[in-house]
Order: sequence, then structure tokens, then C-alpha cells
Amino acid sequence: MDLGCGCGIQTLYLLRHAEYVVATDISARALAFTAFNAALAGVSVAGALGAGTESVAGSESGSDSGAGRLELLRGSLLEPVAGRRFDLIVSNPPFVITPPAVREAGLPLMEYRDAGGPVLPRLVAGLGEHLEPGASAVMLGNWEHRGAGSWRDAVAAWLPEGLDAWVVEREVQDPVEYAAMWLRDGGLTPDRDAEAFDAALEAWIDDFEVRDVRGVGFGYLIVHRPRCPREPWRLLEEVTTSGQGVLGPHVAEVLEARERLAGPRDA
Repeated sequence: MDLGCGCGIQTLYLLRHAEYVVATDISARALAFTAFNAALAGVSVAGALGAGTESVAGSESGSDSGAGRLELLRGSLLEPVAGRRFDLIVSNPPFVITPPAVREAGLPLMEYRDAGGPVLPRLVAGLGEHLEPGASAVMLGNWEHRGAGSWRDAVAAWLPEGLDAWVVEREVQDPVEYAAMWLRDGGLTPDRDAEAFDAALEAWIDDFEVRDVRGVGFGYLIVHRPRCPREPWRLLEEVTTSGQGVLGPHVAEVLEARERLAGPRDA
């Protein structure tokens, strides 16, 4: 499953490795882009699931190999897939920590951010209900470094019980640098509107200062359901060197090795 599929770039990648993919998004426009891009790739969208879901139909493809391999569902986070489990969940969720005052300014792209409410804690906490034994969920994320507290303790509180977890902090940004970067990414720059930029930046920094945020971490979150019930392992680490190449195969190898090491041993 691709949770929060956007234009469908991760969905298309999943279709290279999976027989069937479910993609969700709260935005009908995003789902339309995913359906369009899938059609260009020769993949058609499966029919509606039935009551309780909003399925987005796609045009039929002329390629039999891609027929009905993609299911698009509209809704918030895990709501469209209630009661369902998957072999793999990937997501590029709305993790940017955005105060309500900035969102209310109506800046471009802000609807895809966290709207001033913490998305990742409730998203990560709910993943366990949707993973098959041996399955994993992989996503990017931001988290705050507050005061003298540990970011590890804060993120560990999000993790579902009974599941393995590997969290890698790749970098930490200064709060001012973080806010300015995402304002520019949203289309607001000092050159275009200096007054609006300064006001939004001030609102963002004020929000961080109230909560004693001294840095914003960025990295990867991997959650894994053991094949059999056992004590889960947790690794939250800082790896600031820039990685080279695709990380997926390495992650899969580590999870498999951990699974074997944690499995039953001969007496």
C-alpha cells in the first residue's frame, strides 16, 4: 500500500515489485494524477470495493498485464483501509511540522502538510493493525528536539506495541532554517512578498519557541511485524553520513537477519 500517494510516484515503483497495490490519498486531485500516471504506465484501476470506501475509477488500459492491479481509495491516513492488512506499506506522509497560523495564511501546498496537528504520532501508532506477519511499513518523517529531552524518547512513544522498529535520524535542522526552507518550498519568498514571508516566519518561530523546540530531526521510520509473537527490538540511531544508492535491499536484509536472530533456537 502507498499511503498518501500524491502523484503516484511510489505507487508506480511498488507496481514493479507487487502483484496488487492499494494507493490512498485525502485529495481527489492527487488520486486523479495517480490514475493518469498509472494509465500511462499501462496499469488500469480496479473497481470499487463497496460500502464505506470511496474508490476512484481509472480508464481501462490496453495492456492485460496491468489490468486491475491498482486500487485507489480516497480518505484520511489509514481510514480508507480499515480492517485490511498488507505485506508492505510505504508513505511520504504530511510530516512537515506546520503551525496553524501558517496554514491559515493559505500558502500553496500547505494542504499537504500537517496543518498544525501531529500526524506522524497517530499514523505510526496505527500501523500495527494493518501489517501482516513479517510485513513492514517504511516512511520519512520529522520530529522535534525539545529542550534537554531526547528525540528518541519522543519518537519511541509513537511506536506500536509488539512491533520491531528502526528509526534513523539523518539530519537535524535549526528551527529558523527549517521554517524558511518550507516557506520557500511552499512558494513564499522574500522576493515575492517580504512582508508575508516575515510574518509567516515569525509565526513559525513563535510556535517553536513556545514548545522549546531547538532543532527538527529528519529521517526514516521502519516498523516491522514479527512473523511470530516475540519481544520486539527497537533501534533509534543517528546516521548523519549521506547514503549512496538504493537503501531498500539493505533494509530488507537487516530485517531478515534480525528476524532469524530473534527466532527460536535449538536447545
